[in-house]
Amino acid sequence: MVQACLFSQARLRAGEAFAWSTESYKYPAWANPDWKLERGQTYGIVVRVRGLSIEHEQPFKLEYLSDDFAKFRLEKVAGCQ
Repeated sequence: MVQACLFSQARLRAGEAFAWSTESYKYPAWANPDWKLERGQTYGIVVRVRGLSIEHEQPFKLEYLSDDFAKFRLEKVAGCQ
């Protein structure tokens, strides 16, 4: 299972998509096999931003429904700020 809180973005390459974070640098082509995203799925993720004077959290959905990069979408969840 992909731990959504660990990744900062998803990477689409050669017909495969992987969740990605700074930990991904340890793997060939920055593709952690444990974080492979399955095509045809929609994933719920939460983006967290923390700094000296800010802490914010926003839920999104990531749709990986096709190998067409134009259809690889990250959308803010409706009704959330």
